[in-house]
Amino acid sequence: MKRHSTHGQSPNARTVQNKRPRTSQTLRVEQDSFHDGRSAQHEAEDYRLATARMPFDALSCVWRKGTNRHLNRRHVEKLCNAFQQGNLERQEADNYLLVQCSAEAVGRMMSHLGQPGSRSQCNQVLLFENWVVVNPNEKAEVMAGQHRIEAMREYVKQTRADSKELWWTCIIYDREINVKLRVNRRDLSLPDSHGQIWMQLVLANDQCDSLFQGKKYDVEKQMMDILRLSTADKFPTARLVTLWRNHRWRPMITRWCKTRLGRVTFNISTWDWMASYRIDSYWFTTFEQVLESLAELPEECADSLQASDWAKLAEALPTGHPEMHVQRLFYPGQAKGESRATRCHGLFLELGDEAYSRTYHRIADRPRLVFPNFQKLLKTTKEEGRIMMQVLTHVVAWLNPNPTVIIDKRQNNKPLIREDLKPAIRERQLTPLFRDGKSNIYMNTGTMGKENRSAQLEKLSIQLEKAVLDAVRDQMASFKSVVIKDSLSIFPDDDKDGYQKRFANKPWKKVLDTVEEIIGPVFGSTLLPTTFQTTCDAANHDQPMSKITREICARVLEIPEVARNPVLQCPEAYQELSASIDQAVRQWTLRWSRADGHDRLKSHEMPEVIEKTQASYESQQPWNACVSPNLDRNDQDQIDSAITQGSKLPHNSKSNTPLENGQIRSNKKTKVYSQVSWPSFQSLFSRNEGYLS
Repeated sequence: MKRHSTHGQSPNARTVQNKRPRTSQTLRVEQDSFHDGRSAQHEAEDYRLATARMPFDALSCVWRKGTNRHLNRRHVEKLCNAFQQGNLERQEADNYLLVQCSAEAVGRMMSHLGQPGSRSQCNQVLLFENWVVVNPNEKAEVMAGQHRIEAMREYVKQTRADSKELWWTCIIYDREINVKLRVNRRDLSLPDSHGQIWMQLVLANDQCDSLFQGKKYDVEKQMMDILRLSTADKFPTARLVTLWRNHRWRPMITRWCKTRLGRVTFNISTWDWMASYRIDSYWFTTFEQVLESLAELPEECADSLQASDWAKLAEALPTGHPEMHVQRLFYPGQAKGESRATRCHGLFLELGDEAYSRTYHRIADRPRLVFPNFQKLLKTTKEEGRIMMQVLTHVVAWLNPNPTVIIDKRQNNKPLIREDLKPAIRERQLTPLFRDGKSNIYMNTGTMGKENRSAQLEKLSIQLEKAVLDAVRDQMASFKSVVIKDSLSIFPDDDKDGYQKRFANKPWKKVLDTVEEIIGPVFGSTLLPTTFQTTCDAANHDQPMSKITREICARVLEIPEVARNPVLQCPEAYQELSASIDQAVRQWTLRWSRADGHDRLKSHEMPEVIEKTQASYESQQPWNACVSPNLDRNDQDQIDSAITQGSKLPHNSKSNTPLENGQIRSNKKTKVYSQVSWPSFQSLFSRNEGYLS
């Protein structure tokens, strides 16, 4: 039907629209040029077979091709009230119904009436009252007018008129009619929804698969022609074209809009920005759950289910819902053992009692059916979607040093962001076991075939993406705050020294914990520096740590609370903890060494123990958290070599490199300070094999 135009807008609104046209310049120039067109109904005149008064029993509102819109009960009531006020006018040419059938069926009626089959008779109104007798196996399909038919039924019922009054004057077209007449209804009081418009394009494409090919402005022009739009219509045609040309979203939207629930909830502008953020799998996971549940409901239920019905199901029935929850929703207040039940007010209004009961039993018998709150998902704002995309891009930067670079941002089918998560997941799949963060099950990937590994990799990347984005949505209010929102534009390469400070904030910490829960520790030496400016006094440099302190410090990173918190892993925090522990250990050692009658050590043995402890510092193992700055080059090289060989995580190509005299060369120019050499944080993580597995 003809869409709403910009009539009624303020002059300023029209001015703004003229400055930013939705159509391309080339298309606008072509449309501004002079041409004399014909209406869709005029073009359909060649397919017109007859004009006749037809009984409702001879008409069907179910289409052989495509999907007709569902009845709008409020619109039916509005029409019925108009009929009661004397505005029936079913014999006026402007109010004729548009129907289609085979030419053979009309030919049989013409023979029955003794009329010649000349097209000159098309404008004459014939009486096809005996259609059902002459054509018992064929009904005419109503292309436009089903609400008038239903309103007429109600009007006859309310006035108790004879059933013979159930007829309407119809223009009958051949079944081969052009799609434009079928898919466009001119009733401005009931405009087509975006879902109905999408299915109209699907129907047009099915009838002529050469449509919607070529450049974007060509496709846009074809769509505007079929949908009978002009540049004055406020309709997002350009976004519609973008979605149509997207190879992932087009089939999903088509499946979605084949359902009544999908058609009433599809919005072109919303789905357009959703598609632009390259997190398709996150949206599709929920959409698939909805479609799977709809497919298992009784057909009459799925065909009549409204958005309000689904909202009630989503609120009342959690995953794995018991029968008691279903009964409480469908038959509230029903006492146990009662044979007669009262239906829930406002639930499945279009279902009769038997169909309502079948729907109840179907849902009660299948507790695995899920009813996700997809309407809440569709209420996500464009700003929130962008934040979700940005945070996921940060996670990619943590795990993948070489993410995909998008060269042409205008491309319709850009690669998904989660594809850049797969290399990191694949690296961890090389280990015998892989952590499943959702179910805490360890999955053996070593014995999988190539196809199974690929499918598992796909599944894990979707799982990781969903976990991250769910965490972002849980903390969305915080991510919208000015301070944290500013950090979204600062990536690791932009601030290598200060990047980890963001994890002191709850939302970033929640995302990091989520990632590490699934794949283990994230950060290597690129984000956590291997060198730092020492804050110890000069006197402390000459006093080595006790062996007890070193043994304690060597196990600090194995503590889950520390391993999951990057702030506690930074060198400054580690050094402060080591100094505090060492002071306490020395006091404890001296105090107990002076104790008389000690069960394990005699007092004269303690000085020797302390001396041996300090002397053993030079022969410490290469995994110790801190090593003496006075080590010679050979000792330091042995430590560095052991660190490199011991690391089980892949080293980042941008990590720091050791130089002579135990110094570190960073990719970034830094001031040379008195340094304490640290083993790579990747190697320290690798020590904790139980945590990584």
